[in-house]
Amino acid sequence: MLLREAVKNVFSDSSVKFNISIANDLWPAEIDAMQIRQVIENILINAREAVSDDGLVELSAENVLTGTNIRTLGQGNYIRIIIKDNGVGIPRENLSRIFDPYFTTKEKRGRGGIGLGLAICDSIIKNHEGLISVESVANSGTTFSIYLAATQKDTVA
Repeated sequence: MLLREAVKNVFSDSSVKFNISIANDLWPAEIDAMQIRQVIENILINAREAVSDDGLVELSAENVLTGTNIRTLGQGNYIRIIIKDNGVGIPRENLSRIFDPYFTTKEKRGRGGIGLGLAICDSIIKNHEGLISVESVANSGTTFSIYLAATQKDTVA
């Protein structure tokens, strides 16, 4: 499965611990698998870099029914992918800018980014008519939630 492969790819050479929890009855979704994998791997890489060697990154996927509680999503069936870490977190003053192109808090030298990763992730999810959101507390960790529309299963009479 795409999610398990992404986790394996990102954490194969890392000492960071990770947990995966995927609902057995996860609904199907029409997606561009390469693009969604890019999103998942990018967020997992950011999470891996945010935690110390004894840190923890968790990925879960579940079915959710949204009503009007999430303004930018229509009512319906969605798959929610949650990526959570117990790393350094994102300072409050940066939260509103993390999806802006070229915004980065990473140092330019070494493994620093140019600030396109999360902007691309946001664009990909929007093109899938989904939503990506973030919650974070400095020095406590970060949680990304990705919502993708589930497709209706064909029923056989």
